[in-house]
Amino acid sequence: MNTIPSREHPKGSLANGLAGYYRETGVQATIHIVTRLDRDTSGLVLVAKHRHIHHLLSEQQKSGQVKRRYQAIAEGIVEGPVGEIVAPIGRKSTSIIEREVREDGRHACTLFKVLAHTESHTFLNLELRTGRTHQIRVHMAHIGHPLAGDDLYGGNRRGIPRQALHCFELKFLHPFTKKMMLFQEELPEDMTRLLEGSKGWDS
Repeated sequence: MNTIPSREHPKGSLANGLAGYYRETGVQATIHIVTRLDRDTSGLVLVAKHRHIHHLLSEQQKSGQVKRRYQAIAEGIVEGPVGEIVAPIGRKSTSIIEREVREDGRHACTLFKVLAHTESHTFLNLELRTGRTHQIRVHMAHIGHPLAGDDLYGGNRRGIPRQALHCFELKFLHPFTKKMMLFQEELPEDMTRLLEGSKGWDS
């Protein structure tokens, strides 16, 4: 689902679902999305119930205190064990959706760690140092290893009908208690099936 409604998808977004949940449960709150995910990317999202909390968490984002880690399955053999992709990202001139690496783009940095690989795929942990639209997807395609299922950026949908990308960890400082909050979410079934269906994973 989309995180928020769009012209093409005015219904069925996470924000729509939250609004319905708040109505049904009597929660007196409004929708304030702090972190977003691309449509068809799974995993954890941070949402504030009040404008002031949204502001405080947004300030944390700007200072790098809201941390997200992702797991992904990329096509081909990504050289490791760790790496950094630094390449500016901007909107593709021929599309309102696609992004690409381009000289006049905004600075973007992605860190990765290779967890395992087969002859045809690599299982990765990734962390964003910047938050550009489609950043992981664009950067992985840029180095010649698009995400499995991500046909927008050159991936093959054989084995999974979406980009194999999942936000599995979210960490932030609670704006009131100042306690460090850590949430983790296991891989969804479609990515797990893809891993299990690809024989010979080497760590």
